[in-house]
Amino acid sequence: LLDFDQSYTRLTRAQEVLFRASIVRSLCQCADVDYVSFEIDGEPLADSKGELTGPMNNENFIYNVGNEINAYSSTTLTLYFATAAGNELVPVEEEVVYSTNLSRETLVMQKLIEGPNDGNKELLPTLPADTGLISISVQDGICYVSLDSEAAMSPNNITEEAALYSVVDSLTEIPGISKVQISINGDVDRNFRDKLPLSNIYERNTDIVVSER
Repeated sequence: LLDFDQSYTRLTRAQEVLFRASIVRSLCQCADVDYVSFEIDGEPLADSKGELTGPMNNENFIYNVGNEINAYSSTTLTLYFATAAGNELVPVEEEVVYSTNLSRETLVMQKLIEGPNDGNKELLPTLPADTGLISISVQDGICYVSLDSEAAMSPNNITEEAALYSVVDSLTEIPGISKVQISINGDVDRNFRDKLPLSNIYERNTDIVVSER
């Protein structure tokens, strides 16, 4: 258990996540440390929406190791963004140059959070721009994505289904991924926003996709 003073709260969002990840991953290398918890002046650390971060270990954070730290590659991603009505999705192919230290699934989530590029002004992002990607991994064809509580907000009146399936449909474009489970701060015992249970593992849904490119 680590207890920090109020100066911790002056970290930016990116600084805080990186600092927390470095501390947790470093301490969990110790033989007797399985989890690390953070407090601020004796109070459990909470995110921007007031949800407690709780005990954390290596699995709570993305960790990618490439063969060459400064190596870059290019790929074409198929990302699903929302129509102006907010209830349907449109696939968009985007050519991306990226560091090979990033996994393909991490890259997809980063691009979804960034939203459509300037050439697609008629399309809307499905996740808030300040959504945090806590962790992502793939096992047995299932991609497990943990987002922070910002993901539970609805930008531009995007429907719950459009937001969730923009993630699912985009990730299942990656070979080897057939299903997706989303969690909020690692919690699946809740709904995504109102009615879609996070305890479910979702397959791609093309019923709300209005065009193919």
